[in-house]
Amino acid sequence: MAERTPLGWTCVGPMREKGQVSSQIRTGAHAVTVSEEAGLDRILRQFWEIDSFQPMSDRKSPLTTDEKSAVAHAEETMEMQDGRYEVGVPWKGHTPALNQRSNNKGVALARLRSLEASLLKKPDLKDKYEEVIASNLEKGYVRKLEESDVAIQNEACWYLPHFPVVREDKQTTKVRFVMDAAFQVGGRSLNSEMLPGPKLQNDIVDLLLRFRRRPVALVGDIKEMFSQIWLKESDRCFHRFLWRNMECEREPDVYESTRIIFGGRASPFLAQKVLLHHAEKEKEDFPLAANIIKEETYVDDVMTCLETEEEARQAREELTQLLSKGGFSIRRWCSNRSAPLDGVPDEDKVTINPDSSGLPTTKILGIQWNAEADQFVYDVITPEKIVYTKRGVLSKEVEELHQISIPRCLRPDRQDICDVSLHTFTDASEKAFGAVTYIRYVFSDGSVTVTFVAAKTRVAPLSATSIPRLELMGAQRLFTLGKTAMCGS
Repeated sequence: MAERTPLGWTCVGPMREKGQVSSQIRTGAHAVTVSEEAGLDRILRQFWEIDSFQPMSDRKSPLTTDEKSAVAHAEETMEMQDGRYEVGVPWKGHTPALNQRSNNKGVALARLRSLEASLLKKPDLKDKYEEVIASNLEKGYVRKLEESDVAIQNEACWYLPHFPVVREDKQTTKVRFVMDAAFQVGGRSLNSEMLPGPKLQNDIVDLLLRFRRRPVALVGDIKEMFSQIWLKESDRCFHRFLWRNMECEREPDVYESTRIIFGGRASPFLAQKVLLHHAEKEKEDFPLAANIIKEETYVDDVMTCLETEEEARQAREELTQLLSKGGFSIRRWCSNRSAPLDGVPDEDKVTINPDSSGLPTTKILGIQWNAEADQFVYDVITPEKIVYTKRGVLSKEVEELHQISIPRCLRPDRQDICDVSLHTFTDASEKAFGAVTYIRYVFSDGSVTVTFVAAKTRVAPLSATSIPRLELMGAQRLFTLGKTAMCGS
């Protein structure tokens, strides 16, 4: 566009330059280029793309060629062995390009020495880690190789470093044995040779919305899910590791994993594929449990809600039977009612704090759920000493979050509901925009109840953006949030 200015005629307009849209101002032989996106603004834009929030009906996408290959390989190699499923690793090639010509074993030995030196400084962790490995050996999750076994496949094999992962917030396994499948030698690693497979997990937002639909809640945890699935025997030689029970002066023994490992790139896909296959296989005998596994489970976390205590009891019994037929077991049962858990051994229930009475509080997908009050709550741990930075001051203010609680069940415990409607609101300012959804119930006596469903916010772009445009972005957020809430609730 040509425009006459005090400096003369000027052409102004967008111009394609090196893949970016720019505004170009030319006067004679002089040019000024103004980039449309600043560096930090571009980072925020990438964050928004990652932080996409779509209704569940819009999330389906066709599988890539690699994903189809991973699915086909899992289906071809999956079979029952001694009451458990066995499955093969979906390699990128026919066999992984992993061997001992790169001296992978020597590097793994150096990592073992480093681990031993670290554990010697932490006696409590050392003892727990030794117990975990001994327990894995006893359960058959790993096996110790004889010298003859090591010699047979000394060339085509791979040694993995390993390390403890400590989770003090866990009520079950606080120290976990994890193999470093991303460990590289010569530019190759176990993970680099695997196909990750498609994402089969349900979306967390969808799961939480479904979990709020009905009055009787039921949750459980599939015990050591990965470790209940056999690795195909021909793949086990690529899952070896060294260990010598902290006897640092002798040569280490060689072990190999017989089950799917934590840290493997394909492990979440394989475990989920096996579980979904098993649910489909058993759906005629256990229709309620099969649907819960497919629609209301996130990896090893089962979370559902039902209309009555009897339905919840039936769901628990079906889930227990269905999973046991695949070699799985379920533990850490919890409900907001006592009746559905009648007959469940105490060791298979969520532990109740001795200082409290009634039903326990447990964590569901990172959110604290108080089963007694049937509310989502915040468990805030603040540092004893506050450092007066922005982060430090905010951490002090976060203490007040423990005063906030959100009812889990969207629907009041009444049968005389006359009308139900979703109401979604949006707003925008120069700093941010967002949307929030509520559900409204009208009862036969004319009374009304309104419950918070979900909210989503975003920081406004750093580049100058008009309020009307931000309001349009908020409207888009309103549409996707409302559609998600309708599908989930």
